Amino acid sequence: MKNRLHQQLTATLALLLASSQCAWAQSWEKYNAGGLEAFKQGHIEEAEQLFTAGLKAAEATGKEDMDLARSLNNLGLLYANQGKYTDALPLYNRSLEIREKVSGPNSLDVATCLNNIGALYGDQEKYAEAEPYQTRALAITEKLGTSQSDLATDLNNVALLYEKMGKFDQADAYYKRCLALKIKSTGAESAEVGIALNNMAGFYAGQKKYSEAAALYARSLEIKEKALGQDHPGLAPVLNNFASLDTKMGKYDEAEKLYKRALAITEKAYGPDHPHVAIILNNYADLLEATKKAEEATKLRERAEKISAETH
Repeated sequence: MKNRLHQQLTATLALLLASSQCAWAQSWEKYNAGGLEAFKQGHIEEAEQLFTAGLKAAEATGKEDMDLARSLNNLGLLYANQGKYTDALPLYNRSLEIREKVSGPNSLDVATCLNNIGALYGDQEKYAEAEPYQTRALAITEKLGTSQSDLATDLNNVALLYEKMGKFDQADAYYKRCLALKIKSTGAESAEVGIALNNMAGFYAGQKKYSEAAALYARSLEIKEKALGQDHPGLAPVLNNFASLDTKMGKYDEAEKLYKRALAITEKAYGPDHPHVAIILNNYADLLEATKKAEEATKLRERAEKISAETH
């Protein structure tokens, strides 16, 4: 009788545990999907709240599974985009460890996380640290051959890295291959193509091929406005870069309009003290100095320095 009662209690507890885990899984799906949508729309504070709630729901199951890995990665990505690099890195590293155990060391899930860690180091100009992550991610994606879009992303990451390392011939080849794959996999008018065009334009601008760069920036901006809307934070990089190019070409009026728009979009999305704001302020100051507005330029640089000091 006691053994029978024990079996009934055990079965009841198992049922309750399964029910709780199901509820946690449903909560995770809700929080994760909501966080991704908020992030996509540029609603950063809301996204952070949802991703944090999703992480707690994933941890409550007691499992080290892909739900937990994705929550860690998503929250890390959010922090990295806010310039909170020291907060983002341990989340990425834990996500990578789980992915390697669950999916294997050469899986697409691992490649995704490797790319994010590489990008985080790249954003801090730690290129030597970034290279092994980016090249390993590319090798995995090429070997798997499962997604042209993923391969294009990895090609772009390596191209950008080689550009910053001064390996220009290698960078050019990777940029061109990336753009071709983006067009093929996502369509010629997608936001992904807009990003690829922006990156290639920046590369040509750095090589002083200004006319080629200007045409690519204009096309990138047109595509991204259609795909994302007029005030999406995804527009800010191309606006900032196009303005910088116009400054170098002596098109000061056009440059100022672009800088003001980039600054307004970035401040609205991330707040006035984000590292991305500091980048735009410094570039805008270059324009003001070129147009003999030294006092205004100094104020912008001082504000940018203050932001940098508080976020690093």
